[in-house]
Amino acid sequence: MKFFIKLILVSFSIILFSSCESNDSKQDQPKEFSLELIDSVQIDYLGDMMLMDYDPTAGHYLLSRENYSKRMEVNEQGDILNIIELSSDGINGISAALGLGYFEGKVGLLTPDEGFILFENEERVSEITIPYPYQGFMFLPQLGLSRINNRIFYSKLWPETFNEEVFSRDFFLKLYRFPILESLDPVTKDTLTTMYIPEESDILDGNINGFPIPITTQFGDKMATSLWIEPKIYLYSQQGNEYVFDKMIAIEIPGWIPYVPVKPNNAEQFFEENMKFRAGTLSKILKVEEYYLAVYQKGITADQMASIDVGSETGQLEIQNMNPFYAAVFDQDWNQVATDLPFPKATNFPNVVNKSGEVVVSKNINLSDTEDDGMILYKLKLKVQ
Repeated sequence: MKFFIKLILVSFSIILFSSCESNDSKQDQPKEFSLELIDSVQIDYLGDMMLMDYDPTAGHYLLSRENYSKRMEVNEQGDILNIIELSSDGINGISAALGLGYFEGKVGLLTPDEGFILFENEERVSEITIPYPYQGFMFLPQLGLSRINNRIFYSKLWPETFNEEVFSRDFFLKLYRFPILESLDPVTKDTLTTMYIPEESDILDGNINGFPIPITTQFGDKMATSLWIEPKIYLYSQQGNEYVFDKMIAIEIPGWIPYVPVKPNNAEQFFEENMKFRAGTLSKILKVEEYYLAVYQKGITADQMASIDVGSETGQLEIQNMNPFYAAVFDQDWNQVATDLPFPKATNFPNVVNKSGEVVVSKNINLSDTEDDGMILYKLKLKVQ
């Protein structure tokens, strides 16, 4: 009898321990993340434009052609508010735009020679004049204007004195030490440069590592920056009118294809070597509720590229199909909690989170298996389980 009582107690202990262990393991299990398509918005426009920006106050979306030659604003329902083509004619004329996006409720354009021009519909309403001559071939993938107190921040423009031969050894080495941001006092016109690639970065290892394109996103008193060409995020903290480097976050991305560095004296060989494949790119950092999303493409191997007719339209579509967009997820402390969340196949560059916390992307009609009677915006929800 004592034997059976002892056996029952041991069995009960095993069951109890297993139950506790099971509950603990459930609590310790990592969360599962996904980007779920929850809705779409149709725009009555027969053409192809890419979603560039979003104004949360008015609830307006800004779309554009890739070269910014034509832009369009729509509301939350997809109703077209305006369609504007660039023109050099008239008092509001602009011959070219190097950057496009919202700034304080207005549409901002970076021009080759007039600084930033702010528009409401077709009318110029204000200007942000750069108080020095700058080179007009810098093409910004985002406008990147922000304000702290009385100073306006923007990507540092190359002055005319930046006259090293493009893509030479001296060009790259000077570019790697170039400021990322500049701020302007619109009253006094004085400028301050701030934010540099930190010494911790491999880009400063003395080699030619590619052409960094800083993508900066302001989150309160923090500025999160990607350099486009590597799977890393650099965090900077605001201190007065400057941003000081805080920490570097390396993103774990399986299958990421890096650029191949070359020695400085062989700078001209960099593009020759790296044109054989498509390197990975980190193109955007978004905030979705309490999480951050790093948007990237992994790249295409040299073996895969060898079978593609790069010069043909069909070949370009193959490249887009083979290099889709993904997102890595970070918690509030910038710990990586998920990777390789796929966006819908026919996604243009993911640039926008709306005031409902939805990631909104424009549909790339060239990658779609279905035809629509107009442009489509996809609304995606970050699901956490």
